[in-house]
Amino acid sequence: MSYAAGTSVPVERSKAEIEKLLRSRGASRYGVVSKEDEGRAFVGFTLDGASFRFEVPLPTLREATAKPRRRLPPGKLREQMMRERWRAVVLLIKAKLEMVALGMSSVEQQFFSDMILPSGRTTRETMADLIRRGLADDAPPQLPG
Repeated sequence: MSYAAGTSVPVERSKAEIEKLLRSRGASRYGVVSKEDEGRAFVGFTLDGASFRFEVPLPTLREATAKPRRRLPPGKLREQMMRERWRAVVLLIKAKLEMVALGMSSVEQQFFSDMILPSGRTTRETMADLIRRGLADDAPPQLPG
């Protein structure tokens, strides 16, 4: 069972809660872009002088059809899955920001993979390409020591 299983919290309320969290921690910019046709959304924000783009994979109708549960029709199930997904995003962002607030971590450490580099790509996208290229070149692993 997932954290937000069965939640009735509307997606818009979860998005508003994310915005409130970010603003309360000093985010100077915030926005959500949904690309439902591509099955993803993005939460973008600027915090402590760095910009971040957090990707949210959205459940598709195909996914809802493939995993019937709770005896809901696929359209209703997808809506439920969407509510659950956004509640999980609220939890994740809240936890990361709490680690920073407690002084146990930094914004950069918590959102490293989502940091936007000067190229416009995130560190996750850039590192994934570098790793794939290294693996394709059959480069031997570089282990410490």
